Amino acid sequence: MAALYGIWGSGPRDLYAVGDSGTLLQYDGSSWRETAPPTPYSLYAVWGAAPSNVFAVGDAGTILHHNGLSWQTMESPTHEALQAVWGSGPDNVFAAGSAGTILRFDGTAWQIMDSGTDVLLSGIQGTGPDNVYAVGASGTLLHYDGKGWLPMRSHITANFTAISPQLGRWFIVAGPREGVFRLRR
Repeated sequence: MAALYGIWGSGPRDLYAVGDSGTLLQYDGSSWRETAPPTPYSLYAVWGAAPSNVFAVGDAGTILHHNGLSWQTMESPTHEALQAVWGSGPDNVFAAGSAGTILRFDGTAWQIMDSGTDVLLSGIQGTGPDNVYAVGASGTLLHYDGKGWLPMRSHITANFTAISPQLGRWFIVAGPREGVFRLRR
């Protein structure tokens, strides 16, 4: 079995998992089934606006879209590895990855955004189209306010791997074995 790196779901059924060598798994509420991958590249993250509108990202700028029936390869403006994907809706999706790469999908096409950094970005998450955070190597913390990406001081040099809003607060995961931190604005 291939290593798995990301999972997303909209409830007790319609779960999606991604991993090594283009591994794509879907859970329908009773069993997992593997889909023939449209890419040989490893996939690191998956996110969906709905079970019929799911995005997966990975090595070599790979971006896949699931329309509820099948996975299709999307045109990508980068060849950098993409490590994270999140959106506030089907026409506002962000992906982040190596060399400070941040992409945005507007419902039609993916465009490169200026992140202001060249470090590996491993996590991206938000609460709306103008409140998005990206985290990465060496304590990198970026905020998107709807206009542009701005660096924030984290005062931590750990490699951040994920960020998540929970219970009205933001939590950042650093790893391996470095901890979980709470973001204060």
